[in-house]
Amino acid sequence: MGLFSKKTELEKLMKEKEELQGKATGLQNSIQAVNGTLKLAETDYMIDSSATNKKRLDKYKKAISDYQKELSKIQKEADKVSQGVSRLNAEKRKEELDEIAKRDLDNYSSFYRSKRLTDLLYEMKYDIEEGSNNLSMMSPTHLKKEAGFEYGNFNPENPAHKPYMELWLGKKEQLEEEVEKELKTLKQRINRFLN
Repeated sequence: MGLFSKKTELEKLMKEKEELQGKATGLQNSIQAVNGTLKLAETDYMIDSSATNKKRLDKYKKAISDYQKELSKIQKEADKVSQGVSRLNAEKRKEELDEIAKRDLDNYSSFYRSKRLTDLLYEMKYDIEEGSNNLSMMSPTHLKKEAGFEYGNFNPENPAHKPYMELWLGKKEQLEEEVEKELKTLKQRINRFLN
């Protein structure tokens, strides 16, 4: 049940509780009034024990008894309504606390994700640095051997080196483009992970 429907139900129960309290107050006032009249009737009956006075006395006692039964019934209804109000207030409070906790959790999530990513990058730093510090991996050593030399670079003036150099530069450019795309995708995924 959403917060809005709970609010509407709570308002309805509060109105019902007010009405029941109003009825209970009215009955209590009636009981007091009849009690005052009952005392007078008891005094009349003490003075004159006639059947008429006895009948009046019994009528007031019955009225008080009926009012008390009705009051008891209304109080039970009011108790049920109060329990409903308490339940809805507790549910509303729980939803409010859940929302507050969600905001805190969103903040913590951002912190925790950043911290864990930092930790992971620190753990991976050695592997990353090892790959980027090995300068021999920058050179096409196998193609150079195929071209007939091991040291130095391809000579653009040497026609024998030209097909190897063009092959190397084309493949190298293609690889660099693929790596840039992968890094862009990785960066997007990391940003999604952090957010």
